[in-house]
Amino acid sequence: MSKRLLLAGQSGRLGQARVGLGIVALLWLGLLAWSSGVQPVNAQAGPTATPTPDCLPGEFWDPFMTRCVLIRRECPAGKIDVTGDGSVCETLDSIPSPSNCMAWPAGPNLPLRGSVECALPLRAGGEPLQLGGSVGCLNVSRRPFPRALVNMPVEYRVTHIIPPAQLSGIAFGEPGSYRLPASSAWATEGLFLHERYGAAVTDSLGQPAFDTRALLTGDTYPYPSVNNVRARLVFRMGTAATELTWTTAGFYDVLNGGLADWARTTYVRSSYPLPGSLPNISFLGPALNGTNTLPAFKLALQTRWDLYLLAEWDEFTVSADHDYVYAGHRQVEVRVAPTYISYRAWDNRQSPANATGIYCNAAQGYIPVPVIEAQTVLR
Repeated sequence: MSKRLLLAGQSGRLGQARVGLGIVALLWLGLLAWSSGVQPVNAQAGPTATPTPDCLPGEFWDPFMTRCVLIRRECPAGKIDVTGDGSVCETLDSIPSPSNCMAWPAGPNLPLRGSVECALPLRAGGEPLQLGGSVGCLNVSRRPFPRALVNMPVEYRVTHIIPPAQLSGIAFGEPGSYRLPASSAWATEGLFLHERYGAAVTDSLGQPAFDTRALLTGDTYPYPSVNNVRARLVFRMGTAATELTWTTAGFYDVLNGGLADWARTTYVRSSYPLPGSLPNISFLGPALNGTNTLPAFKLALQTRWDLYLLAEWDEFTVSADHDYVYAGHRQVEVRVAPTYISYRAWDNRQSPANATGIYCNAAQGYIPVPVIEAQTVLR
C-alpha cells in the first residue's frame, strides 16, 4: 500500500470521527434545551425576584433596612441640622442678652414704697419682661428715746436696714418688697427673672434660671442664641456722710452724719401745737394708748441709692457640623439709672400698729419725734 493511500484512509477515518462528535454534541445541546424548558408535572416553581420599590425624589431604596431612605444633604453654613440628615435646616433664634434695661420711674425721687420696675430687652407676647426692685427700709436709732426734751441735744443715726421679716403686709414680689443680699449690708435685691416669670430651668451653674424658649412660642424648632437667663436688680446705698442727710422741723439746716457719726439737733420748744406751728407737726407720734396720734416733730432721713442690673446667661451657637452647641457662660453688671433719692426709714422700736398702710411706717418720709417740755408722764 502506498503512502498516499494510507494518508487517505486516515483522513477518511478522522472525518467520520468528526461527524460522529458533531452528532453527539447536537444531541447533548438538544437534551439541555429540553431539560431547561420542560418541567416535571409534579415539581414546584422556584421563588421569583421582588422588584425594587419606587422611592420619592431625593430618596433611595435601602435593601438592608428594606425601606426608602433620604439621600444625605448638607445644611447651609450657620444652620442647625435638626434631623441629622440635612432635610430640616433651622436658623439660630436671635435673643438679645439681658445686659441692659429701662428703669421706671427714672428719678430722682423714689415713690413712697421705694420700688422700681426695669424692662429687659426680652419680650413675651409683645411686652417686655420686667424686674421689680425696692430700696430697703432703714432703721433709725434716736437718743434719748422714747421722747426728746426741750433744749436738750437729740441725736440720730442709721443702724441697719430693717430685715424684711420685721415688715408685714407686703408679700415678696409685690411693689415695695425687697430682700437683703448676703454680699452687702447696705444693699437690697429685687426679683430674679425666674421668680417673676415661669419656665424656670437650671442653668449651667446649677441655679434656677429663666428658659428663653418660652419666648419662642409657635416655633417648631426653638434654638435661642441666649438661654438660662438669671437677672436681678440691686440697689446700693451711698454711705458717705454727704449722701445721708437729715432734716427736721424747727431746725432748718441740713444735718450730716449717719453710718459712722451721730447727727445732732436741739428743739427749742415742745411738739404740742402752738399758733402757726402746725406745718412742723407730725401726727404719727406714738401715744400712750398705742396709737400714732400724739403730736411730734417731723424728721426726714434722705439717702441716695444707685440701681444696678446684675445679669448672667448661657450663650449658644451653631458648630461647623451644624449642631446647636453651648458657647459659654456670660455675666454683666451695669448701672441702669441715675441716683435715686429715698426717705424710707423708721425707728423700729416704735409700734407700727396704726401705720400698716405706710411701708416702713414713715408717711411721706417723715419719722415722728415726740418732744416735751420736761420729764413727765403723759396720760
